[in-house]
Amino acid sequence: MAKKEDALDLTPHGFEYNEYALGTLAENLNKGGNLTSREAIQWAASLGVLVHLLYMKKTDNNKTIHRNVEPYEFKFTGDELYFYGHCMTHSQTHRFIMGNILQVEILRNKPYVPRWQVKIPAPT
Repeated sequence: MAKKEDALDLTPHGFEYNEYALGTLAENLNKGGNLTSREAIQWAASLGVLVHLLYMKKTDNNKTIHRNVEPYEFKFTGDELYFYGHCMTHSQTHRFIMGNILQVEILRNKPYVPRWQVKIPAPT
């Protein structure tokens, strides 16, 4: 049986997709809990899968955009929390203001091999 520590076993190329993390996520959601955007990104990083973002782009008249993103890191700049990830649409790293993320979907069928170290902490 898998242990909690197994959820973040690293392989030479990044996170290993494993049943423990997926089962823990399903158990969490079955208890009636909705995930915050940050928690969904943390789970996706733990599972080694992409996230689909619905994002409000304030620099473009509050246009709503969709992006599939490899999750890598959260960083504060001043009082603003940013999510950094590799955007599959533009094939480059983007930073997203967490407060402008309207919705996050964990794409369980879209694993990725990390290009860099994933610095997102495991969900608690």
